Amino acid sequence: MNAYITKDIVNLFDQISSDINGFYFGRFDIKANSVIDIINGDFKIIELNGIGSVPLHLYEPHNSLQYCYRLYKEHYDMALQIANTNKIEQKIRPMKPGVLLKTVFNTYLNFSTYYS
Repeated sequence: MNAYITKDIVNLFDQISSDINGFYFGRFDIKANSVIDIINGDFKIIELNGIGSVPLHLYEPHNSLQYCYRLYKEHYDMALQIANTNKIEQKIRPMKPGVLLKTVFNTYLNFSTYYS
């Protein structure tokens, strides 16, 4: 699919992304009838995955393990760069470890209750 990415498509998704406060990096899952429909802007956004999403082309069977490791590293290097930029420009302070652990624990409880 990467062969079909054009400047117009990139600009379209940049425009959509710019309307989402706090969104700097992620993956749009879209539905369309054809590549031509996507090029013409005739598609639906099914889901927006944020910084925790992985690049789906990682799972293509022809990719080597070394390539996949490099892709993961690039992905999380970009995430770290965005976090550092936000920290400096917006004076965002990191979460205290106790608050982070409590948030993770509560999220786990909510998921385990919902999916049990």
